[in-house]
Amino acid sequence: MPCGQRVKLNTAIEDVERLGQVIQSQVCRHLLPEVMRAYRAGETVPFGARIALNAQGLVCGRQALPWDQVSEILFSRAGDVWIGQRGRKGARQVIMHPEIANYPLLKTVIARIVDRQPSDRQPLVHDQG
Repeated sequence: MPCGQRVKLNTAIEDVERLGQVIQSQVCRHLLPEVMRAYRAGETVPFGARIALNAQGLVCGRQALPWDQVSEILFSRAGDVWIGQRGRKGARQVIMHPEIANYPLLKTVIARIVDRQPSDRQPLVHDQG
C-alpha cells in the first residue's frame, strides 16, 4: 500500500481496538526520534494545520506561545488539546481532535519536552486518557 493512503479498521477485525493501539505505538516509536531531532535542531514540527511546536514554544494557529508562558496542557478523553497561558485565568487555546495529526505522538513529544524544562516553569500536563 502506498504511503499516505488511509485504511479504516472496524469491528469486523477481531480485537480491533488492541490492533489500533499497537499501530499507534509502533508509529510513535518509529517517528519519535526524527521529530525530536527536528525539535532539537530548532525546526518547527507541525501536528496539523492548527498546532506545531519548536524550541521556543507552541504555535496554535497564528499565535505563538513561548514555553515559559504555557501554564498547562490538557489532553482530553475526546482527543482535544487545551492549552493554558500563565497570567490569563480561563483563557485557553483549544485544538479539536480532527485538527491534530498524530495525537499520540504529540502527547509523547510534549511530555518529553516538558520533562526537560526547569521545574519552576514547567507546565502542568494532564492526560485524561
